[in-house]
Amino acid sequence: MNKEIIEWLDVRDNIPLTTPEIRLAQLSREFPSIWKDLEELWNWHRKNKSKWPNHCLLPNTVFTALAITSAWHPEDYDKPLDTKTMFLIGAMEALSTWRYSKGVYRFDDTVYQALIDNPSLGVIPCEVIYRLPEWSVYIETPTLFDNRCHGFWATISWSEQTGSCLAIALNLSERVHPLHVKLGSWTIDQGINLINQEIDGCIENGSHTDTGIKHAEGLDSKVRTQISTVCISLLLYLCQEQPDITDTKQPGSIPSRPQPKRVKGGGRFFPADRVRVWSVGKETGKTIRQAWQGGDGENVRPHLRRAHWHGYWTGPLTGERTFVYKWLPPIPVGAGVICN
Repeated sequence: MNKEIIEWLDVRDNIPLTTPEIRLAQLSREFPSIWKDLEELWNWHRKNKSKWPNHCLLPNTVFTALAITSAWHPEDYDKPLDTKTMFLIGAMEALSTWRYSKGVYRFDDTVYQALIDNPSLGVIPCEVIYRLPEWSVYIETPTLFDNRCHGFWATISWSEQTGSCLAIALNLSERVHPLHVKLGSWTIDQGINLINQEIDGCIENGSHTDTGIKHAEGLDSKVRTQISTVCISLLLYLCQEQPDITDTKQPGSIPSRPQPKRVKGGGRFFPADRVRVWSVGKETGKTIRQAWQGGDGENVRPHLRRAHWHGYWTGPLTGERTFVYKWLPPIPVGAGVICN
């Protein structure tokens, strides 16, 4: 499947990867008025007392308007969206939201490899995704797709018309490539399938114009599912109750959503002044390696338990319930259970 993913994404191996901060600078250069325009759109929504969920920075319609006014001629505003514009909307939503926190999540090598080697989501409900530590997170992905993807942004996108989606934006060597997972009262696997059905339906009825993507023999849904599952497996680690996230420069701190600062006329959000790197799975990775090496001095059998998610519902049957889950890493059978 990895070869099929690379062919489907149509990315070359001779172009250097781009860091998220450079990608943000490129967006600013390409559209010099983007941040002024975004602030004006934001103020318009405030003035009109628009409502949207607190799990997103702004409604997706804001970023759609931003992309169209930035890249289109006014005479084209009534035309249907093409794939190039859809990609631009995804990039603007991911990068504009990330600009206010600039969190980069760097996984321990052992934990990272275990997560991408066995990305199984099972029956985890979509509501878990709402626990993202920031409005937009950026996860580095070394080795993914034969080193053609530096990482990806993940944001919860919302509009009054379509509801909530997990928006994944792959930072490929040549472009930012968005993918979506529909969120609702179902499992994440079902959310992937629902969005696949919507996309495939648009392709079949011709409502997508200038697709610019290869669509052939049912491969698309399989590839989108494979990519989404790998990315979400990494994301879910961040959404645990105790995800093992640290900042080595500021021990004890944890990631959180940006807070508005008081200014004349009310509160205002300001972009982060620097990129902040979060170490993910550092202690868990150390414990896994110790278990593999028989770190306690005891003999262990060579059989490894596969990494998997373990979850269950808590709370009254007739009241509000919470889904609690943990990632159980791969350890030798008999070496004990590792908890995060």
